[in-house]
Amino acid sequence: MSGLIRGVVNFLPTLSPVRWGAVKWAQYRNPITSSGVTIDISDPVVHHQIPRLVFRQYEREIHSFIKNHLDPSVPVVEFGGGLGYISSAVNQKQDDGVQQIVVEPNPDILPVLERTRELNEAQFIIEKKAYSTTADAVEFNTSGDFTRSSVGGDMESIEVETVALADIIDKYCLNECGLIVDMEGAEIELIEEELQTVIDYCPFVIIEYHTFEGMTAKVQKARRTFEDAGYDLVDERGGTLKKCVYRRQDNS
Repeated sequence: MSGLIRGVVNFLPTLSPVRWGAVKWAQYRNPITSSGVTIDISDPVVHHQIPRLVFRQYEREIHSFIKNHLDPSVPVVEFGGGLGYISSAVNQKQDDGVQQIVVEPNPDILPVLERTRELNEAQFIIEKKAYSTTADAVEFNTSGDFTRSSVGGDMESIEVETVALADIIDKYCLNECGLIVDMEGAEIELIEEELQTVIDYCPFVIIEYHTFEGMTAKVQKARRTFEDAGYDLVDERGGTLKKCVYRRQDNS
C-alpha cells in the first residue's frame, strides 16, 4: 500500500459521517470480523473503536508484528488484553496446545475480552489482575475510553489485585515465553523492575511505548536498556505510540 493510500485509509475513520456510517453498518452486522478476528461490538465500551475495527486500523501494527514475527511454538504472556483482538490473533497463529496467558485488570472490558475469546474459539487463559512488582493490590483507574485506563492517576478508580511477569512464569511453569506489553505506561516499570526475568525467559518482546507527558526520557532510556541487554530491534512502527519488536540475540 502506498503512503498516500495508507494516509487516506488512516484518515477516513476520523471523519464524522464516516464514523457514523461505520458504526451503523457494524451494529447491523454484529458481530463483525476485522482482519480475521471476530468482535461483538454491542457493549458500549467498544463503540469508540468501531470505525477503526471496520477499516482494519485497530492495532494494525501489533497485528502485523504477530503475523511476521511471532514464533508459534513459544508460549505467550500478554499484559493488557483489552478487547481480546490481539489475544485472539496470537491464538490463531500459535501451534495447538501452546500456552497463552492474558493479563487484563479493567472490569469494564473483561466481559468483552471473554466474549471475544468465545467467538474466536480461542484457548488463552485470562488473569484478571493489574501489573505490579511492589504491591499486592493497586488503584486502577477506569475510564470511558478503556485504552486510557491505567494504574495511578486522578480518575475514578477501583482496587485490583496484581501480578508480575515472574509470578506468571512460576504459576504456569513456563520455561520460556514471548512477551506482549500494552499497559498505558506501566511498560516502563516492567523494564525497570523485571529486566533480568525478561532476559532469562523471553526470546522475543512486542511492546507499545506510551510517551505521555513527562515520559519521553523514560521511554528513550527503556529502549536503550533493551538494546544494551542483548535484544535486537527487528521492527518498529507508529508515531507518538511507538510499537517495537525485539528479539534476543541468541534467537536471531
